[in-house]
Amino acid sequence: MTIDNLQPRFKGDNEALRILLAALQGGDRSAWGQLVRESHAGDPVDLTGINLDGLDLTGVSFWKVRLRDSTLRGACVENVDFRDADLANSDMREMRAAGADFGWSSLDGANLSGSDCSGSNFEEVHAERTNFSHCLLNGCNFRKTRLAYSLFNSCDLAGANLYNADLGSAEIRGADLSGADLRFAILTYATLAHVNLSGADLERSWVFGVSAWDVKVDEDTRESELGIDRSRHPWLAWNHSLPQCTAPGLEFAQLLGLVYGNQKLGRLIDAVSRRMVLILGRFSPQRLAVLTALQEALRGRDLAPVIFNFDGPEEKNVTETVRVLGGLAGWVVADLSDPKSVPQEIGALVPSYPNVPLIPIIQGDQDPYAMFPDWQDEHNVLETIRYKDADDLTGRVEYEMLNRVAAFREGQESHRQIREENERLREEVERLKRELAERHS
Repeated sequence: MTIDNLQPRFKGDNEALRILLAALQGGDRSAWGQLVRESHAGDPVDLTGINLDGLDLTGVSFWKVRLRDSTLRGACVENVDFRDADLANSDMREMRAAGADFGWSSLDGANLSGSDCSGSNFEEVHAERTNFSHCLLNGCNFRKTRLAYSLFNSCDLAGANLYNADLGSAEIRGADLSGADLRFAILTYATLAHVNLSGADLERSWVFGVSAWDVKVDEDTRESELGIDRSRHPWLAWNHSLPQCTAPGLEFAQLLGLVYGNQKLGRLIDAVSRRMVLILGRFSPQRLAVLTALQEALRGRDLAPVIFNFDGPEEKNVTETVRVLGGLAGWVVADLSDPKSVPQEIGALVPSYPNVPLIPIIQGDQDPYAMFPDWQDEHNVLETIRYKDADDLTGRVEYEMLNRVAAFREGQESHRQIREENERLREEVERLKRELAERHS
């Protein structure tokens, strides 16, 4: 091992490199230990750009050593002391680093993917834009660590201590955070997808702008007082400042965060309602082909048709999901041909949204289900459209569906104007009565 042929990127102190390599080749390690200790009172030992790939570094101290832009890929650093070291932008992939101490070091931009860091200490480390993907980080201490914009995809973080950690804009996909301590953590704008939070504690963490999808929680998961304020400054959490607006769970926090942070939400919902068409029906291959053709025809009219053909959220009633979508839709198309769940869905939508028109459609000479005539008396259930096949149905979009919806909306607008005029006249009558009463008093 020589400086010339194994250290082409080395930019540090050649004498320090010589002492370290001699120690690693079986020489006297006391000289290296003395060099590290003496450096604490002055300039740190500089090993910038060193190549330590695949080496056994156990028992070697790198306390306060400058290792920026270095490569330690596949190295064994179990229980090694890296406190206050500068490891920024280093290649640390596939290391064996269980029990290592990285406390107060810099890991900004480093790549630790695939490393075993089980039980390691990362307290108050600067590790922004760092890659921890596919790492074993179970039982690690990340207390007050800055991890913004870092990657934690497919990580094992079970039982990790992330108290007060800054995970703002971090990407966490397919990770196991079961039993993790995330109290006062900053998760603003972070992505949590397919993450296991069973038994985790997120109490008083900051979650404004978080994107949480398919997150697993259980009865032991604590999600109280999740902050949905815009701020993501670490000092707010680290001083235990309570957010002004809180939510009792991640899913609720996403919804409240949208409302809390979007002053144009009302206009957004109006825009969605004008374009969205909810399509209900039975989704056997034959029926789905017809509804897909209808979807394409509506899309060609600058509408946003949504076919309800997916599983409801876990542990939630599918009918409730349809009710939520119906509240966002401008109008609804319900195919009564060979119905399965459509009767229940119509029963949930029609009385709940009297201002949302529903157009029933049915193929051929089939009869609607037995209870459907009861709904035809409702003003928002429009005349049923009978069709022969997909081509026939799509040909009726313009002159039957769209025209009927437009007529319904015009009628609603006329009724609104009449109600407003009646209210104005009522107030005028009341005003005149008061004037007459005052004159006779």
